[in-house]
Amino acid sequence: MSSSPATAPKPVPTMDPVTGKLSDGSKYFDRPPILAHALAMFTLFGLVLPAAAFYARYYRSSSPRWMPIHAGIQTFAGLCVILAAIPVMTNPIVCVKPHRWFGYALLGLIVIQMLGGFAHFRTLVSSSPPPKGIARNGKMHAVCGVLILLIGFAQIPQGIHHDFSFSEQPWAPMYLVYYALIIIWLTLVAIKEVANMQSKASPFGNNTSSSSSAPLIDLAGGPDSAAAAYTGADPSRATTTHFNTAPRHSLAPNPNLRSSLASSMTLADQTAHDAINMAKQANLRQLTWPEFDQYVTHGGKQWVVGPGGVVFDISTWITSHPGGQQVLFDAIGSNITTDYFNAEMFDQHKFKAFASRPSYVPDGFGGGRRATATAAAAGAGDSLTTHSSSIATTRPSFLGGFQDGIIPTSAALALADRRVTQADWEHVVASRRTHVHSRTAIAKLAGMAVAWVPESGRRFDKHEYRRYALTHKVDLSTNSRGAQVHQLTFTLLYPNESYPEEPSFFLPGHSVELRMRLPRHLQARAGGAAYVTRFYTPLSGNMTHFTIALKLRPNGLMSTLLGQLSVAAHRQIHIRGPFGTPLMNPARPLPLGNGCYDHTLFLTVGTGVTPALQTLAFYFAQTYFEQVAHIAHPGTGPNELKVQVRDKVLIKYPLANGWVWATNTTTVTDGYVPLRCLVPWVGRAARMTVVAAERDVDGVIGRDMLELCRDGYPDQVQVHYRVQNAPRSPAPANLSVGKIDQAYVMHILHTSGYLARMHQPGAQLKIGVCGPQAFLDQCYEWLTEVVPEEHVWLLPVGTYLTLQGHQPLVAPDEYRAPAPVKDQFRPLSVVSPTAASVPNTPLGGGFRDHLDIGTLALPLSPTTHQVSSGNGNDAQDDNRDDDDDGTLFLPGLPVHKDPGSNQSEWFYLPPETAARAVHTQARGASVGPPGTGMPEMVEIVVSEPGVAVVQEKRGSAFIRTR
Repeated sequence: MSSSPATAPKPVPTMDPVTGKLSDGSKYFDRPPILAHALAMFTLFGLVLPAAAFYARYYRSSSPRWMPIHAGIQTFAGLCVILAAIPVMTNPIVCVKPHRWFGYALLGLIVIQMLGGFAHFRTLVSSSPPPKGIARNGKMHAVCGVLILLIGFAQIPQGIHHDFSFSEQPWAPMYLVYYALIIIWLTLVAIKEVANMQSKASPFGNNTSSSSSAPLIDLAGGPDSAAAAYTGADPSRATTTHFNTAPRHSLAPNPNLRSSLASSMTLADQTAHDAINMAKQANLRQLTWPEFDQYVTHGGKQWVVGPGGVVFDISTWITSHPGGQQVLFDAIGSNITTDYFNAEMFDQHKFKAFASRPSYVPDGFGGGRRATATAAAAGAGDSLTTHSSSIATTRPSFLGGFQDGIIPTSAALALADRRVTQADWEHVVASRRTHVHSRTAIAKLAGMAVAWVPESGRRFDKHEYRRYALTHKVDLSTNSRGAQVHQLTFTLLYPNESYPEEPSFFLPGHSVELRMRLPRHLQARAGGAAYVTRFYTPLSGNMTHFTIALKLRPNGLMSTLLGQLSVAAHRQIHIRGPFGTPLMNPARPLPLGNGCYDHTLFLTVGTGVTPALQTLAFYFAQTYFEQVAHIAHPGTGPNELKVQVRDKVLIKYPLANGWVWATNTTTVTDGYVPLRCLVPWVGRAARMTVVAAERDVDGVIGRDMLELCRDGYPDQVQVHYRVQNAPRSPAPANLSVGKIDQAYVMHILHTSGYLARMHQPGAQLKIGVCGPQAFLDQCYEWLTEVVPEEHVWLLPVGTYLTLQGHQPLVAPDEYRAPAPVKDQFRPLSVVSPTAASVPNTPLGGGFRDHLDIGTLALPLSPTTHQVSSGNGNDAQDDNRDDDDDGTLFLPGLPVHKDPGSNQSEWFYLPPETAARAVHTQARGASVGPPGTGMPEMVEIVVSEPGVAVVQEKRGSAFIRTR
C-alpha cells in the first residue's frame, strides 16, 4: 500500500523595502484583500476625511447641522478605516516598515479621536454647564485631526509604492491622481483661509462702513417665512442699538487694543444699522421688553435680542453651537450684542477696582484693637481718589455717535461708583461668553430673525433682563437651628456699561426680579415651565452690584437653585428691576428734603426683615453720599481713621461692633471709624424701630446691620428680637421669647414712643409689616385698632408695592403736592396677565412669590407739610446743606418716572446735564428761595462740545447764558 507525498507549503514571498517588488515577481495589488484595502484607504484619507474636516472648518457658520453631520461622517470614516485595516493585518506578506508603522499610528490616533470626539460632542450638545477644560479638549481634538490628515496623506504614496516604485514610475496614474488631490485640497484651503483672513480683518479696515460694503445682515435667504408670521405697526421709538464698548477718548494707549476696540464698534455699528433696515423691510413684529419676556419665560421661545434690537430664534443652533448649549441657554431672553462683538477682556482697560472689604473688624469702641496684615492690605491705597474710579460710560448709540461718561464733579458724591472689587471682576470675566464673530456668522443671523424690539439705547428699561455673575456667597446661619440663610452678591456681567437714566442707587421699597432656567428634573414641579422667577429685596448697592439675602426653603425652586449655585460655577443669572415705588415720605420729597418719616416701625417675620434692613441701611449706614462728623475720633489705633468735627466722611463698608470702613473726604484718607461719630444723613430727629421675629436669634437675617445701627445711634434706632427658642449663648439686648401677638404689638407701640409721637402736630409716621400672609392679616387688625389705617404698610414677601398716587421723587422745578387719596386699599392694574387681583381690606391672599409682577395699592395721607429746602440756614456746600439737626439734603438729581403710571421711581445720573442742585453756585451766582433775588435753581447743560448753557430760574422766568 503506497501513500502520496505531502504537498509542500508555498513559500511566502518577501518584499524589497526599496522597490516594493515581491520576491516571486507577483504584484502586491493582485491580491483582492490588498486591493480593497488600498482603494478604501485612498478614498477615505484622500477624499472623505479631508472633506468632512473642510466642511466643519469652513461651512459651520452657514450650516445649522454642521456638528452632527461632521461627527457622523468622521465616525463612519473612522470605522471604515478600522475595517479596511483588517485585511492587511491578517495578510502574511509584510509591507515596508514606514507604511506599517504609520498605519499603526493612524489606527491609534483614529481610536483616540473617535473617543475624544464623542466626549466633546456630548459636552457641546449637553445642557449642563461646560467643564473647565472644554476649550482645551477642543484644541486637542483639532490638533489630533490635523495629525491624522497629514499622516494619512503621507501614507498614500507609501502604499502606492508597493506596486509602482516612486523612483521608477513617479508619473504612474495613481500618483497623478494623488498629485491632483493634493493640488485641489491645497487650493481650496488657501482660498478659504484667505477669505477668512479678509473676513476677520474686515472690521479693522475701511470696508466695514455701511456706505462702502454690502450689508452684514440682509434678507438674502433670510427670514421671509419667519417675517411673514409677524405684522405690526411701527411704534414711535428710537431705533438704536444695545451695544457697549469704550468711548474713543477712553481707550488704552496700546495701539493694538485701540484698533481692536474701534473696529469692534465699527462692525457693531454697521450690523445694528443693517439689522434695523432688515427689520423694517421684513415688517417684523415689534415687541416691548415685557412682551419679549412673556414669549421667553412663559411661551418657551428660545429667543435672544441682537444688534439693532432684532429678535433672533436660536432654537436651531442649540445642539450645534461650537461653544456648547450652555452658552446659548445663558443668553436666551437677553441682549447678546456685547457678547457677539467683543473678546473676553475687551473692557479690561476701563475697569478700576474698588477697595476690597476689610476682613478684620475691631471689637468695641475702645483700645486694644489689633490690625492684621490682611486688613492693612485691604486698607492700603483705598482712598476715594483711587477707588471712586469704576466710573461707567454711557452706552453709546451707534447711529448717533459716542457720548462721554459723567464723572461727579465732587469727590464727596460717589454716585457713579460701581463698587466692583478685583475679586468681583475676576468672577465676572470667568462667567462671560464673548467672541468676535466673522461677517459670515453675523450674516447668518438674518435667517433667524422673527421679531424686533425697537429699544431705545438712550434709556434704562427695568423690564429688560440683564445677565449677572454670582461673585460672593456667604452662609449667614451656621449656628442656626432654623432654615439656612445665604447672602449672595451679584455683579453685572459687563459692569462698565451704563444705560442713560439708570438708577444711581436703590431706594427703600425697591425690589429686583431673578430668573433662572430650571433643570429638566425640576420642570415637572413647576408645571412644565422652563424658568422660575422670584422677587428679592436688595440689601444694598445698585443695578450693577448688589446683595440679597436668601433663606433656603425645602421645596422652593428658586432657593434650591440659588442654594446649590457656587461662585466657582461661573453661571449667568438673569435679573431685572428695580420695581416698586420708593417708600419715602411724600410730605418731604427727595431731593427737597430727606424723605424720611419722623418715626418708622417695622414688624417682620423671617425674610420679611429685608425691607427693614434696606431702609435702615439707607437711613443710617448710607454708602453713596457722605455724612458729617459731630464727634472727633483721634484714630490712634491701627488703621483707624482720624476725623475732626465737621469733616465729611463717606462710608465704604458697614462692618460690625459699631465700626465702619470709611473715607474722610476732607483729608482723603481711609480707615476704621465708629459709626456713632457720624451724624446720620437723615438727621438726629428721625426714629426707626425694627422687630425681627425668628425661630432663634442666630437665624435673624442681617444682625450685623441691625446692631451696627442700634449701637451707633441708640437714641434713634431700636431693635427687638422675638424668638421661639431661648438662645444658647448670652442674649442680645431687647430679646424676648414668644410669638408676636396683640399684647406684644401694643407693648412695642408704647415702648418705642410711636403712640406718643403720633399725637404730635404734623408728625409723619409709618408702620411696615412684612412676613407671611396670616401674619399680615393679624397685624393689620391689631394695628388699626389704635393707629390710623393710612399709617400701615403691608409688605408681602416675594413681591413689591406700588403706592397709588405716590410721587415722592421730584426735581425741584417739577414738584407738585400729591393729591389726597381715599383712605382705603385699592387694586391697581398689573403688567403681568397672570397676576392675581388684590382684595380690598386687608391686603390679603392672591399674591404668591412665583408671580411675574406683583403690585399692591396703598393709601396715602394728605400732604400736611409745606415743601421746603431746609430750615432757612443755607450754608453753602458742594452738594447739599446741613440742617440744624444734622439733616443732609441730597443733590437735585433728575428723577425717572414710569412712562405708564407717571410714578417717580429712582434717581439717575444724567449723561449730558450736570446734576441739578437746590443749592449750588454757577458763574458766581448763588441760589436761594423765591423772593431773595437769587436764582432758585441753576441748571448747567452741555449743548455742544466746549459750550455750556447756564439756565437760572427766577420765579417763573428762566435766564439762559452761554
